Formats: sequence, structure tokens, C-alpha cells
Amino acid sequence: MVTRDNISRADAESRIHAQMDIEEKKKRAKIVIDNNGNIDELREKVKHVIAQLDKSWKPYIFRVAFGIILGVVPYYFFKYIRS
Repeated sequence: MVTRDNISRADAESRIHAQMDIEEKKKRAKIVIDNNGNIDELREKVKHVIAQLDKSWKPYIFRVAFGIILGVVPYYFFKYIRS
């Protein structure tokens, strides 16, 4: 029995084999952090990714605003029509 999830070894192996291949996950990911070093190397990699994201936050404001417009405006439009 696998202790953490209280499942059999066969069930655990089945779950592992059902997962997407790691290379396919990398292809689909926007950000990949290689975690094959020590904790200090990982921290530096994460800091680097955060710095890159901080530089590119502005386009997201437009995406959020556009999303709000697409979500809120139709809501009130249909609410107004139904009343």
C-alpha cells in the first residue's frame, strides 16, 4: 500500500503512467524552471523569472480590462433585457 494516498502500488503506477509526458508539458508551458540544482540555484532561477515577469506586467492590465468588459457588459445587457 502506498502510504501517502492509501492506494495500492498498481494504482499509483497507473496514475503515473496516465500523466502527460514531461517533454509535452515543457512544450505547453510558458515558463519552465529546471530544478536539478540545489536550493540556492533554484531561488536564483525563480528570482530571475519573477524579474522577467515584473518587466512584462503591463500587457496583462489590458487583458484584464478586456476580460472585464467582455464579462460585465454582457451581464448587465442581458440583465437589462430580462427586466
